[in-house]
Amino acid sequence: FRSAVPDKGVHTTATISGGSFGTLNYLVSNEGNTGKVFWRATYLNQKQGNYADGAGHDIGQYYKGATGSIMVGANINEDNQIRVYHDQYRSNSRYSGALGTDDPMEPNKLNWDSTRLLWTSHFKGAWDNRLTAQQNRLYQRLGYGESTSITDVTTRSLADQLTFTDDYNTVVGGFEWRQDETNSMNHIKLTNMSYYMQDEWKFAPKWTLTP
Repeated sequence: FRSAVPDKGVHTTATISGGSFGTLNYLVSNEGNTGKVFWRATYLNQKQGNYADGAGHDIGQYYKGATGSIMVGANINEDNQIRVYHDQYRSNSRYSGALGTDDPMEPNKLNWDSTRLLWTSHFKGAWDNRLTAQQNRLYQRLGYGESTSITDVTTRSLADQLTFTDDYNTVVGGFEWRQDETNSMNHIKLTNMSYYMQDEWKFAPKWTLTP
């Protein structure tokens, strides 16, 4: 994703492209900035079909994918900014078997969703803070005849990072909480918690120590 704030006004672009194997791509994007609110949205649709091998045999396959992304943000005041992101991907695909044989593979499916909240703050003096909350979900189905593999995982995380900066030091500290839930395996959960701190000390004009 792009992190820069869009320019003032509203801008929209649309692109269509094609290629070999029946490839066809559509891309639409829109971004804007008005007052304290700014946004960016994109949508990409991709399709690909059969192709011919070196002997001229028609090889059956297909791919259909769609990607959507939206970001909405606001400058609450000169020291606080908040952004919300949502990204989504959907695809269905099927590929022929070895040497072009039409195997009994079921269509593969991949869904991915991600929602993220980012809040950045600057305090009087030399302090900055960055708070992030996020949830992702991955669903994937791979079919091979009678054997089908399904992966379905939800990941949640919360992280906060505090930074202090002066003429000689840049001190960074924070924590991250993360939980993975396997929806396809009885909703088993794995939770991790981590803490960190680091100081970058410029103790001489040409010397910096990072422990």
